Amino acid sequence: MNDQNAQLPNSEEDVLNRAMKRMDPILQASLQRDQKRRRQKLLTIGVALMATVSLIALFAWGMMTAGANATARNQPDDKPALTPLERTEKSESLVTGGWKLRQAGKNDEACELFIQAVELDSRNENAWNGLGWSYFNRGELSKAQDAFEHCLKLSPKHPAALNGMGQLHLSKGDMKQAEKYLLRAAPKASAAWYGLAVIYLLQG
Repeated sequence: MNDQNAQLPNSEEDVLNRAMKRMDPILQASLQRDQKRRRQKLLTIGVALMATVSLIALFAWGMMTAGANATARNQPDDKPALTPLERTEKSESLVTGGWKLRQAGKNDEACELFIQAVELDSRNENAWNGLGWSYFNRGELSKAQDAFEHCLKLSPKHPAALNGMGQLHLSKGDMKQAEKYLLRAAPKASAAWYGLAVIYLLQG
């Protein structure tokens, strides 16, 4: 009895192997092929499951990364916002720096400071005037005119901006408009007299 128990199969595979030894060779080969197909099917299912799990993990990682980036973008700036007075003072400081750069012949760098100045305080007429002259010296007449007009809307008697508009129209050959602006600028902007002299010389 004990000998028989010792010979009992330990698994389903042992049962199948012992049975196959007693079967017809053709049937035995058929069963082997079936067993092989079943193993291949299980292997395919396992690979598919692993691929699915990997895709799910990759998708989850992508969602987490996107969420983290969105959160970072929505984080408020650590720097406290400037008060209106601080913005005005900073804008004026940039204007001063811009004119120093212009005097040093660094017109492009000056233009950048004037742009920052108007972004900080759009009601800073001196910043618009400086920006107008920077654009004028770069030959960007349309932008220069826009800047001078902004300045004159804020300060209609701004002598430097009036002179700028006069010089701009003079450069375009519009003597009538140039004279109008230069006459308004001349009492306080001595450079306007030069423009008027050019106009009168050209007119004979």
